[in-house]
Amino acid sequence: MGILKRLIPALLAAGVALGLGADWLSLRGDAQNSGWQRDEKTLNTRTVGRLHLLWQHKLSDAPDSVTDPLILGPIITHRGIKELVFVQNQAGSVYAIDADLGRIFWNRSLGSASACSGARPVQPTMNASATADAGRPSGDDDNFSDGNRPLYTLTAAGMVFPLRPSTGDDFSPPFQFVPAGVFPLRIGVSDTTLTIATAETCGGIAKVDWSIPVSAAGVPLGRAAPAGASRSGFAVEFTWHGKSWQATVDQNGAPRLWPAGRAVSQTTGRLASWEDGERTRWIYTAAQNQVGAFQLRSAEGGEPAVTPSWRLSNLGPSGPPVVANGIVYFLAKTAVDGLLTLRAVDALTGKELYTSKDLITSRASSGNLAVANGHVCFSATDSQTYCFGLPFEM
Repeated sequence: MGILKRLIPALLAAGVALGLGADWLSLRGDAQNSGWQRDEKTLNTRTVGRLHLLWQHKLSDAPDSVTDPLILGPIITHRGIKELVFVQNQAGSVYAIDADLGRIFWNRSLGSASACSGARPVQPTMNASATADAGRPSGDDDNFSDGNRPLYTLTAAGMVFPLRPSTGDDFSPPFQFVPAGVFPLRIGVSDTTLTIATAETCGGIAKVDWSIPVSAAGVPLGRAAPAGASRSGFAVEFTWHGKSWQATVDQNGAPRLWPAGRAVSQTTGRLASWEDGERTRWIYTAAQNQVGAFQLRSAEGGEPAVTPSWRLSNLGPSGPPVVANGIVYFLAKTAVDGLLTLRAVDALTGKELYTSKDLITSRASSGNLAVANGHVCFSATDSQTYCFGLPFEM
């Protein structure tokens, strides 16, 4: 620990952000698909204007063959304290990239990650509620992320590989999850249950969720079994006035509210939700070339009613919004040259705080962003992964 005590001040002097531990461990940040980064502290309305492109990597030659990124850190590794960005490509290679330096920290080949020719690989995931805390410095639990949890990755053959985030080695032995003849679409983990949504045909929609209990070490505690009809996977869940709700968005960009647990059809737009410091619940939607903000108010009988707050129009096709520390981030496609731009606006007013202008050379993306510890990362359909952040202050 003496080396660590000498290392931390040096990293702080170099501008490396410690004491944060704001992770992004699933496609939309959490099991509720909220798109809300609750722990971001580095980027705020004063600092976000200094964002710039830290790095970009092309990790495949095939189009649309790299997953959206996950972010974990800072964690203790054999090469010091690192914040890592994880992506997987269609060939089954998993990459961990240094979030600040853009250097590949480790990579591992697991075999094909997609059962469909030309399909995007299944997004890896990690357990945000993992309780294991090995790997954290004693007495500094608030300063570091929990690096002692599995990074769950899935191959086309239905094999799950729980990997150790710091090295890429097996966290626990790989195991067979879904049977042959089904096509995995999404993988998720909540507490100690691993779930995979599958389709019946290549390119089909989710029909069945398979689940299996796993230990904290990622070891299966039984056999995978169908867990019923697959949910849409796009609804945002939240608690409002003591009741659980889920939100979807219609083709016009307006939110629709449903009691939690009710089966709803797949949404036609994308959305995020958060609760501000005044405990006001906000919903942000992206549909039909616009991004809108809505607040929840009490209607007759105490049911929630949606009130429009602000709207940005004529953006070009926009990806799903993400909200972090009072800022809404999203990708939009410019009308002039069709290139992607990263945009950041004030979550309360919609005032523009940052635009990446011509820094991005890609033209399309799923739009899903990962935001943590001053980093905003995403993957494009040309298999480029981008990561924005604040410049080092040496």
